[in-house]
Amino acid sequence: PDIRERLKKDVEAAYKGDPAARSYVEIIRSYPGVQAIVVHRVAHAFYEAGAPAYARELAEYAKMESGIDIHPGATIGDYFFIDHGTGVVIGETTTIGEWARIYQDVTLGALHFEEDEDDEHSLKKGYKRHPDIGDSVVIGAGTKVL
Repeated sequence: PDIRERLKKDVEAAYKGDPAARSYVEIIRSYPGVQAIVVHRVAHAFYEAGAPAYARELAEYAKMESGIDIHPGATIGDYFFIDHGTGVVIGETTTIGEWARIYQDVTLGALHFEEDEDDEHSLKKGYKRHPDIGDSVVIGAGTKVL
C-alpha cells in the first residue's frame, strides 16, 4: 500500500485511540508516537528495498527525536498507534497486526539469541527472534513481550 495512505490510517488510529486528542493537526504536529511511525513507514520501505543502512539511519534519527526505537525490519500493520511512547522498543523480526495500540515502556524483544554455528563468537543473523502481535491488540505500559 501507498505510504501516504497508511500514514492517514495511523493518524486516524491515534485520533480514535486517544480520548485527549482534539484534532488530526495536533496529532501530526505533536505526537511522538505518530512521528516515529511516520519515519518507520519510510525506513521500512528502504529496508524492504535492500537499503538497510539508510533505513537504520532513519530509525536512529526517529529514536533520537522521539525516544521510540523501532527497527526498520519490523512489519507493522495499518492503524498503528503508540501513545506516550517513551521507552518503546520494537525488534527487527516483530510483526504487528492492524489496529494495534502500544503504550510507554513496552519492549517487543528477543528472549534469546542463537550462536552462529560457524563462529562461536558471533550471534546468528536472519532468523525469527521477536514476537508476533495480532490485530486489535492493546499492549499496556511497561509490558515486555519476549
